[in-house]
Amino acid sequence: MKILNLLAYSNKGYEQNIGDLLIAASLKKYLHKKKDRWAIGYFNREKFDLDKFDLVIIGGGGLYHPGHLQDLESQLNLYTSTAPLALIGLGLSLDGRSYVSLANKKAIKKINKRAFISSVRDQWTYDLLQSLDLKTSLTGCPSLFLSDCYPEIDKQTLKYDIGFNFAASHTPYYQQQSSKVIKFINAVAKNLKGKKIVICHNRKEKKFYQKIFPNTKVFYSDKPQKVLSVYKNCQLIIGMRCHSQIFSQAVQTPALAIPLNEKVSQPIKMAFKSPNKFIVSLDDSLSSVEKKIKYIQKNHKQIQRQQQALKKRLKNNFLKIIKQIHQRFN
Repeated sequence: MKILNLLAYSNKGYEQNIGDLLIAASLKKYLHKKKDRWAIGYFNREKFDLDKFDLVIIGGGGLYHPGHLQDLESQLNLYTSTAPLALIGLGLSLDGRSYVSLANKKAIKKINKRAFISSVRDQWTYDLLQSLDLKTSLTGCPSLFLSDCYPEIDKQTLKYDIGFNFAASHTPYYQQQSSKVIKFINAVAKNLKGKKIVICHNRKEKKFYQKIFPNTKVFYSDKPQKVLSVYKNCQLIIGMRCHSQIFSQAVQTPALAIPLNEKVSQPIKMAFKSPNKFIVSLDDSLSSVEKKIKYIQKNHKQIQRQQQALKKRLKNNFLKIIKQIHQRFN
């Protein structure tokens, strides 16, 4: 079987981030069989004839973003092709907006009606699709389950008290917030106690954060096991990206979220009954953040159990989707 896994790629020139790369790696691990030919396609960078493939997957990430939906329709023969289409772990991404436009809702309905199977990564997206009378399931992001394929991530001995994942440089949306991010870094992040590491999500970020954190380890890799190993070996993550929260849950590392948009807070809201205890604002003081860190330290084991319970529930749903796809193409 010839399979195409479609991902978004910036048309502005920045590198693919590891959130999307690990989504693709996870889908391949769980779906790919030896006889299959697997290809990655960056749909807003190049055109594809979908009729050449036996299965087309759009998997993970904020691909219900209005711009991505437009690119899917303009770059591909998505609605004239007869190739089977699967939507796996998709999510909303509204760049700080709190509402979904009518045009965006119509595009989401259109692509779901084109697909033979649909699942979403978070409750926010699930509730929207339910309101549109669309059949879907809540599976989480595929990258949430990739750590289960790499038992060796437990073997790293280098430990960190805090892992930071910031977003300030690589898209216009984050660049608009960069001054607030830098202020938070200088006022809070640098003054937190413990051994720290900055985890980058694309290569170009590394030089940016090395200048800001000259005396702190700055890490980047596009190797899944290395990325997940770093997350695993932190006692705590403070992250601004959705995937910093997803990777933390994947390896049961407690995390504080800095949600510049709703998608970043969703993993926290899905895992915990009191999500506000895990959410930090860029305006928070050092003492406020330290208080939330102390709460996590005190309740570390309980938090890990709640993360594991969410992951187990979502993985059961995810594996059902994988099984349905395998049954269809046997």
